[in-house]
Amino acid sequence: MKHLGLCLIAILSLFSSQKVFSQQPSAQEIINNAYKLTLGDKSHIVANMTIIRPDTTKHLAFEGWYEDEENALIYIKEPASEAGTRFLKVQDSIWEFHQKLFQLKSIDSRDYNNSWMGSDFSFNDILKNNNLRFNYTFTFLENVQYLGFDCYQIKLDPKPEIFSVWTSVIMYISTQENMILSAKFYKWDGQPIKELNVLSVEDFDFRTLPQKIEMVNMEKKGFKSILSLESVRFHDIRFKKDFFTVKSFEKFIP
Repeated sequence: MKHLGLCLIAILSLFSSQKVFSQQPSAQEIINNAYKLTLGDKSHIVANMTIIRPDTTKHLAFEGWYEDEENALIYIKEPASEAGTRFLKVQDSIWEFHQKLFQLKSIDSRDYNNSWMGSDFSFNDILKNNNLRFNYTFTFLENVQYLGFDCYQIKLDPKPEIFSVWTSVIMYISTQENMILSAKFYKWDGQPIKELNVLSVEDFDFRTLPQKIEMVNMEKKGFKSILSLESVRFHDIRFKKDFFTVKSFEKFIP
């Protein structure tokens, strides 16, 4: 009977450990949940950005509207010299309308990782073009703490058939809240190109989200940009059928 009891304990322990293990989400699921947290089905943000350079500082204020992962519209409010300039993303295409020049242009897809509005954030960063989710593979590294949060450390590597400016990306994602709290982007020689760091978090519309985020240029000393969210809303948002269209975009006034 004693041996039977030990066997039962061993079997129950095995099933218990398997259950705990099965509850561990995959790296792909963690990445997906992290992006869904900030996007939602529909969202509206009010934000400002400070672009810091060794000899100057520039401030931007803007609003953004997002629908799923397909569509986005960004409207620049400040500075006055660039007020009215706006950006539209429809699926994988991006356009810019420059209010002062009254000119519409399409952004080449090869430039999506380039600087947005002279900042250290890219078009992909601001317009939520989340190609990392689909063009990379994911590997768990060690779990760590960041900003007092328990985090998964996940490495992203481009799939063999994908050309990417990043040879790898290391992300820190909080285990409970699914927030991306830090990400470092590496180039082909193994050196970091840029680093994203969350500086503070806040509750917006019943979600805990990054509130202040810095993007640091690792190749140029003294170059960084800080994005601050003033408000984020996910509920009671409705878009007209033609909201995310070029025709409507050219005439858009919030």
